[in-house]
Amino acid sequence: MPKQVPLEPECNPNVLREIHAAACEAAAAFVMARGTGFQQKLDDWLFANQATLSRDVVRRAAKDIAGIADFDARYQRALQEVRTDAGLGGVMQVQSTPTIYLNARMIAGRGQVLPGAQIVDALVDIALKKKGSSDP
Repeated sequence: MPKQVPLEPECNPNVLREIHAAACEAAAAFVMARGTGFQQKLDDWLFANQATLSRDVVRRAAKDIAGIADFDARYQRALQEVRTDAGLGGVMQVQSTPTIYLNARMIAGRGQVLPGAQIVDALVDIALKKKGSSDP
């Protein structure tokens, strides 16, 4: 399950200065969109529009794309989940996004796009086969 590690001190104690404006709101919107069927579409839109994000822009996108009409009412609860994720990110030494852990090995994107889904699936298959070959 994806974890949120926004680069904004409001919701990430591991960040000392704001790096991405409205990152906490974007992460909270992603959490709120879970189960709507529009989470990935909202996520894609938020990443594509990072340069122009503001609190109001995120709220509008959450409503328009994911149908989240009660953003303000749900914000604090979603933000608590984001803070928990960010704390875990600090413990796991996540320093860039996206970052994937596979069998306790970190694959860090460092601001770049990580391998496509087919490559990640292949890495998982290799890891599973390796595990299967070591089973008694």
